[in-house]
Amino acid sequence: MDRPLALPPPVARMMAEIERRCREGRTIVLLRHSVRGPITTTRLEGAWNTPLTPRGRALAQAFGRRLPAGSRVRVWWSPVPRCADTAEHLVRGAAAAGRSARLAGPQWRLAASYVHDPADLVRRFAALGPRGFVRDWQAGRMPAALIDPLPEAAATLLRHLLRGPRAARPGTLDLHVTHDLNIVALLSAVRDVTRRTFRWPGYLEGVVLAPRGAAVEWWWRGRRWNVSAVAAAGRPPRSR
Repeated sequence: MDRPLALPPPVARMMAEIERRCREGRTIVLLRHSVRGPITTTRLEGAWNTPLTPRGRALAQAFGRRLPAGSRVRVWWSPVPRCADTAEHLVRGAAAAGRSARLAGPQWRLAASYVHDPADLVRRFAALGPRGFVRDWQAGRMPAALIDPLPEAAATLLRHLLRGPRAARPGTLDLHVTHDLNIVALLSAVRDVTRRTFRWPGYLEGVVLAPRGAAVEWWWRGRRWNVSAVAAAGRPPRSR
């Protein structure tokens, strides 16, 4: 039997944080999908259907094998195929290691539901690059017909992730498989994601959230924030 792949160091460090948090209470992770092939088109269909590589599938299984023993894991995913594939292989790896994990279903919010014109988004993302796109988004230079303002998108996503019991039993772990832009959007609620020192999310990296009473404890690449749940999630968006 082949030996499971080792997780990349940033992912292994995140897994250690997840293990620690799961001993305390409910833990939520917004997780980027595993390694995909290059996106070589500016057409929506091509970007949507770019698949995981064989290494990406193997790493997703390795991630599932490392989930905390004794945890009860639910996995949601963006409807984009590479996220569904990541979720499936995570659960497959968990089962191989005797972990309790189940597929909970796709969720459109994990595919960036704040985007109103996905085809235009793909073109702008390719033209500006990830960082240029986020700088323009943060500065309010993106048209409302394309995408919601960044603070509103971050608040809506956070509220979605926090839905459910505020005080769950230790070992409750909710994994949400998504895309790099969603992770950057969420992080904008607690840090400046336009700075050059901000490192773009890698594959299988994510934000760890631990709801504890009226606060949410955040973890990202070794940094921690403790934020009021109300302040972080902001006001409900205006009805349209």
